[in-house]
Amino acid sequence: MQRIVIKNFGPIKDAEIEITPLLVLIGEQATGKSTIAKLIYFFKSLSNDFFSRYYMSENLKFDVTNDIVFPLRRKFYDYFGSTFHMDKFDITYHYNNRRSITLTLNEEKRLDAHLSTPFFGREDGMMLNRYKSELLQIRKEIEQEYQLPNKIALQQKQMLLIQSFSDKINEIFSNVHNDLSYIIAGRNATVGYSSFFDNMFASNLQKTIENQGKRAFMAKEQTIDETLMLDFMQRVSVLKQIMNKSGDFDGLVRNADPKKQVILAKAHQLINKVIRGEYISSTDEKIVVADGKYVYLKNASSGQQEAIRILQDAFVAIMSDDTVFRIIEEPEAHIFPEAQMYLLQLLAMLLNNKDGNQLIITTHSPYVLTVINNLMFAHKVGQKSPDKAKEIVEKESWLAPEKVNAYMLSTSNGVERIIDDELSMIMAERIDEVSDKLNDDYDKLLNIEYED
Repeated sequence: MQRIVIKNFGPIKDAEIEITPLLVLIGEQATGKSTIAKLIYFFKSLSNDFFSRYYMSENLKFDVTNDIVFPLRRKFYDYFGSTFHMDKFDITYHYNNRRSITLTLNEEKRLDAHLSTPFFGREDGMMLNRYKSELLQIRKEIEQEYQLPNKIALQQKQMLLIQSFSDKINEIFSNVHNDLSYIIAGRNATVGYSSFFDNMFASNLQKTIENQGKRAFMAKEQTIDETLMLDFMQRVSVLKQIMNKSGDFDGLVRNADPKKQVILAKAHQLINKVIRGEYISSTDEKIVVADGKYVYLKNASSGQQEAIRILQDAFVAIMSDDTVFRIIEEPEAHIFPEAQMYLLQLLAMLLNNKDGNQLIITTHSPYVLTVINNLMFAHKVGQKSPDKAKEIVEKESWLAPEKVNAYMLSTSNGVERIIDDELSMIMAERIDEVSDKLNDDYDKLLNIEYED
């Protein structure tokens, strides 16, 4: 189990978060939910960054400082901006019991990165150097080979070598995911605009990020939201291409691997319940409602627009054989509690689809916690009466309690774990705190009305 320990970073004063397959962060605005989520994403993506950078470089020998520490520092500045205005902080990400990375500020208010010893053992370094040397050699052989059969054989050998190289890096970073994505709040920004606008916006955003990356350290602006927006827009572009091939979810179900068709059909049913219609992808995205009538997605409700990208991503991820890692901000945005229930059931289905899948949710909604509790309770009841439990909640959406962790963030109490380990559920009294406050205010007003 991976975990992150944060001291005095942004609104987070002291927190230790265990990162289970499903991690839920709930709390008021500006209490640090997104800060924690973005830090986790920062550390989780380091293995992919290292692989891409080291694979493309001409360096023959792996060097921790040049290949890990310096790029890590640059990425942190690109994500979170200059540290000169920050108080001293301490952030440690534990990849496993042996390997961790700690970020601190030195006396000059610059970032220091400390890797646990040994993060890269002697054997690790030797293997990375060997893979890199062989990759450089085979790259030259491919360039010099003109016989097509020999060239294809070399390319196949190169692909196997790249996979072994990637597997070794993932082993070091304890990474089992080959599909990482951060699904941002404000997802409706990807709805209602032409492809020309999308391309122009993405191009301008990329230029902004590149220009900021060239600025001096002190002048760097916080660009993580822009970076995540660009990544998400690229993901949406892929999702649209997949949908366009079949035209709708039903077409994707029919053309899927027969082994996946049953679960995809169930996922499709949940999607229709969330958006209250049938999504159609053609020249313009639309949602077909009763009696064949339809509404263009760009004219649909804000809830339908906010939900559709999560729904598409979850469906495609279930359809694929990838091991996925997702961070989803405010999945409940603009949708009714019943729709929140169906959406959470779909995400639980995604989580259970493959061992190793991981999901982090930030939310303001107590309904989200209630749904997760119900799905954990369904798992418990399902162990005794599976057929009856399945009539209420599909088995694919049951949540094993050991997969779930939840934390509440507040300005008064900081970061608190809110799982009742004895009951294996989220503490009901914490879910009801907001309602209790409203009821208390109502009682006080009632007393004033009748006090005479």
